[in-house]
Amino acid sequence: MGSTKVAFDSTMVTIAVILSTLYGGLGTLTGLGVGTLVSAMLVGRFVNFFNRRVFLIERLARLSLDDETKAAGALSKEIQS
Repeated sequence: MGSTKVAFDSTMVTIAVILSTLYGGLGTLTGLGVGTLVSAMLVGRFVNFFNRRVFLIERLARLSLDDETKAAGALSKEIQS
């Protein structure tokens, strides 16, 4: 999940650099600061880091699957009745 975010953010920064160069001229990066570049590279890595250690998404997915299994079981009981 985090790797996809890094790729997407890097693509958006690249597009921003190209557009800034086209509209502002060479040597100008209007609207693109250090924070944008740093966040594009680090936020996805933080997401990967926490996904490996917190396991929240896996727990939520398991809860969702349990709910679906219970609902399917209840539905099949209703159909059999």
